[in-house]
Amino acid sequence: AVSGDTAVVGSPLDDDGGSASGSAYVFVRSGGSWSQQAKLTASDAAADDNFGISVAVSGDRAVVGADGDDDGGSNSGSAYVFVRSGGSWSQQAKLTASDAAATDYFGFSVAVSGDTAVVGAFANDDAGSASGSAYVFKRCISSAQTGAWEDTATWVGAVAPISTDGVCIENGHTVTMNGNGTIAIDQLWVYQGGTLDLGTRTLTVEKSVSNEGTLRQTQTVGADSTVNFLQIRNSDSIDQYRGVDITTGVGVNLGTTVVRVMGNTAVCNNNDGGAYRNRCFMVNPTNPGSASLTLHTTPSEDDVSDDAFFQWASGTTWTEGAACADGVGVGGACTGSATFASPAWFLVGSAGNDPTAVSNLHTQTNTPNQNAYIPLFATLLTLLSGAWLWLRRPTR
Repeated sequence: AVSGDTAVVGSPLDDDGGSASGSAYVFVRSGGSWSQQAKLTASDAAADDNFGISVAVSGDRAVVGADGDDDGGSNSGSAYVFVRSGGSWSQQAKLTASDAAATDYFGFSVAVSGDTAVVGAFANDDAGSASGSAYVFKRCISSAQTGAWEDTATWVGAVAPISTDGVCIENGHTVTMNGNGTIAIDQLWVYQGGTLDLGTRTLTVEKSVSNEGTLRQTQTVGADSTVNFLQIRNSDSIDQYRGVDITTGVGVNLGTTVVRVMGNTAVCNNNDGGAYRNRCFMVNPTNPGSASLTLHTTPSEDDVSDDAFFQWASGTTWTEGAACADGVGVGGACTGSATFASPAWFLVGSAGNDPTAVSNLHTQTNTPNQNAYIPLFATLLTLLSGAWLWLRRPTR
């Protein structure tokens, strides 16, 4: 594998750690000459691991497959991530499949680009004998517990995120930003059951935002104004995520207002055909009043051209509001009026199909509707080294 002036060559039959334990060699070019910079071996090398059966490199990061590793059963396989600092390479993480099984040969093929790695397991049996699969991993700083964003104890490895980091908010964790001003990161994943509370902060995300849990923000909504909640942009002012816009009329002052957007399809889903497939959101103003709302949907969400948004009335009764419209390449939007006397809850779903199967309890607690949702790849993977976590991105 080659990236710029760096080449990585696998040697799966090398015997440094036992017969066919394997290794990989890193070469660098200076002018027209190549020289060996490092020899890579697994920290837990063992006979017949075949470390080096596949290699990939991107900049200062290399991934090496070891499809004969036996951590999850004979020949279940693994892959190793190495990083370069100066001219030195060190092992950063060991990747294994959450559903590892004997003779999957995970690690037979690998690829890496920036902070994303893909590992093939050609003999995985999910869709039949040796049907095969591939696993996508992303490097991020992961929440370790509920806590403040700036508190290092909140994060795995006790390191708070910086602007070049990807951030993962895990199931059961609520991470809250305190203070004012802008916080910048590289990418964001809020997993099902996780919550990121921006408080009164502005969040800048350079690459992408994935919200399968809850995003929350507090702002002041005065009279005759439009306030954007959870509008997350990159450094070029390009929208990466748009939540809810609230527009008030003359004399309508909602005061300090909290907006909560849930991206979990399970919460918004419906046993009657899965109509409620986009988002749920909540608006909680200090002062009662009426306002115009716009919920924005992203290109990755389903077509909303036949949808409307619904306001919760009581029990399992939802009142249908205005219709939605798809945008061009930027997602869609649902705009309508609402009256707030207490926290107001909304769903997006098929126009004319009242969401009787969705109770307000689901939206308030972010509890999945178990009959309507089957998570395929939402499991965390256990890694052996490094303060960074490599996570398999949830795929549906």
